[in-house]
Amino acid sequence: MSARQPQITTIAGVQVVTIPLEHYAELLDCKRMLSERAISHDQLLSPRRSRIERNPEVAVYLAQNFGLLPMGELLRKCRRRFGTPRTPSIAAAYRYWQKIKREAAETGTKMP
Repeated sequence: MSARQPQITTIAGVQVVTIPLEHYAELLDCKRMLSERAISHDQLLSPRRSRIERNPEVAVYLAQNFGLLPMGELLRKCRRRFGTPRTPSIAAAYRYWQKIKREAAETGTKMP
């Protein structure tokens, strides 16, 4: 980590902070890890979990890529990354996508 300290200033009436790029990258990585853990924690609270929900790495990967690639291509990449046993069927992937879109709408979270 850099020895530089964050710089605090006001731009157009909004207080902002400038941090070194490596600190920003670390924050993004922490945010990603927390989102993976949050999915895992939510899964533990739900009595009925799909195979995707029981696998937080796959769930996060799919959620981050839904709408960016055709579903068939997304699942081929998922299969290469996680293996066939951990890759859901196309029907299961679409059901999971609908579920997280519905949950996002209920909570006001923006989805692709």
